[in-house]
Amino acid sequence: MLKTRLFDQMLMRFVREAMASGELRSDIPHRLAATALFGMLNWTHRWFTPDGNLSGREVAEAFWSIFSQGMKLPGRS
Repeated sequence: MLKTRLFDQMLMRFVREAMASGELRSDIPHRLAATALFGMLNWTHRWFTPDGNLSGREVAEAFWSIFSQGMKLPGRS
């Protein structure tokens, strides 16, 4: 449980900082955005296999793309 809380706090800090710097939009509460990101990551241990069709890096990049493209400010690349 402690590791889960620490990971959750790390994600919240990451999202807050990205919002503050303008890398991510800030019209969505940081807690909600961090919870969405945590939710995307939460079950990977149940379905991800290192010898599967996608590498860990590919999964991470796809998740980040899904999350960040939906969170970016309009007109930012």
